[in-house]
Amino acid sequence: MGSEMCIRDRLAVVSVPLMAKVVSSLFKSRIVELCASLPQHQQLLMCAAVLHFREAGKPARAAPVGSAPFGASKRPAAGAVGVGGARGPTTLRDLHDAYSSLCRSQAVRPISASEMVPACHALAASGLIHVNAPGPGRPFGHAPAGHGVLDKNVSVAIAPEELALAVQEVRFFRQILATPSAVQY
Repeated sequence: MGSEMCIRDRLAVVSVPLMAKVVSSLFKSRIVELCASLPQHQQLLMCAAVLHFREAGKPARAAPVGSAPFGASKRPAAGAVGVGGARGPTTLRDLHDAYSSLCRSQAVRPISASEMVPACHALAASGLIHVNAPGPGRPFGHAPAGHGVLDKNVSVAIAPEELALAVQEVRFFRQILATPSAVQY
């Protein structure tokens, strides 16, 4: 069954990847459209986050709560344990390091850490990432004493597949996400 479609007993059998591609093109989710409309550096940040979690062996997205209609994004619970039992969050500092490494490997000038924080605010406001101060139940803007803004925890709030679907038309981003180890530390 190497082809996407074959004929068996006069019935067309269609592969699951082909069905997913057709259905997703018909019913694009709000998240896919939002990711596709992001500025380039925010898309790079999202790609860096997905790759960082992939490299670290952590899930890029926390476990979904409940179910959502087909094509809609499932939202993770705050602090939820992700696939494989590993916790999702990392720090903004680690995300900036991964992002900077990704930019260097792609010959793109990265934005500074001070420019990245407002970009992460925008991504968090859009519901694409979760950013919290270290410690349970702390809101985005309030870091405990002794912790800098780059010590805040960040995790991806969407499925990596949604990001891949959003950037599939742009070869630059498609190749970044297709490369198992695009980030060299």
